[in-house]
Amino acid sequence: MTPPVRTRPEIVTRGVPAERQAWIQRATSADHKVVSVAYIAAALTFLALAAVEFALMRLQLLVPENTLIEPEIFNRLLSVAPVTFLVLAVIPLTLGLIGYIVPLQIGARSVALPRLNQVSYYLYLFGAATLYGSFMYAAPETGTSALPPLSDTVFSPSNGADAWLAGTALLQARQVLKRGSSCEVLGPLLRGVRRRLRDLAALRHQHRQPAADHGRRACPVADHRRQHTAVDRSIGRDKAHRGPGPGAAGRRTGRSPGRSGS
Repeated sequence: MTPPVRTRPEIVTRGVPAERQAWIQRATSADHKVVSVAYIAAALTFLALAAVEFALMRLQLLVPENTLIEPEIFNRLLSVAPVTFLVLAVIPLTLGLIGYIVPLQIGARSVALPRLNQVSYYLYLFGAATLYGSFMYAAPETGTSALPPLSDTVFSPSNGADAWLAGTALLQARQVLKRGSSCEVLGPLLRGVRRRLRDLAALRHQHRQPAADHGRRACPVADHRRQHTAVDRSIGRDKAHRGPGPGAAGRRTGRSPGRSGS
């Protein structure tokens, strides 16, 4: 019969957290449901913004020689609308749905790296703020992909291309962190393997300990010899610590310690 395996208790929390305001709790929470809902809400907002931008561009192109939108504004909309639709709306919406549903499907308490998931959301907001904040000082007019020659200083002398690159880089870093933290299948799998290895090590230790105890009980002679060896070593250490006795010099010369040479 296999003995029961003792597993270590897993600490979930060290106490009841203090009650805080709702927005502070949501802003600082690393729960996958809270972060995923924030992703989905922000992605739907940017999806609506991208739809408005595409509608304005189509209205401008609806009639030849249309003057509804100025050429500079059209170039700026053309630069940010594809990034808004793809990087700010579609991909975060998909990752938010995956991050919300998959941990519940597999029975995981959260994603593999909850804090990294939270950091990815704030990078998402910072990237969007960098991209659209550039409209206040130097909006990008580099086109859809920001490739030369439109991104060169000849056609884009302002810092709009730099703002576009910085915002897009933050958004791509967010995407990498989100994918790294959303290993809902890999994370619980690795934790399960580690728990299984720990249980096997504990079971092996339990089987090895009775055998070692039985071996000691079965060899009393070896135990007796080990005890005498330890006692002899301790006596030798004591003699070395005290030094030679008063009769050591007399024993070397063959005389007794009470008689002096004449």
